Amino acid sequence: MLADYLNKDKASCFLKIVIITLDVILLVHSCVKNHKNTKKTTDQII
Repeated sequence: MLADYLNKDKASCFLKIVIITLDVILLVHSCVKNHKNTKKTTDQII
């Protein structure tokens, strides 16, 4: 019973880490994309 609980806890912890990592990657990706787009527009303006 306790082992099952610990395993479940570890699994949920691992899932949380994975989800957070994916969120961060997506955030960074969108930031980089936006940054490139802004750079393009500023280049066009200049």
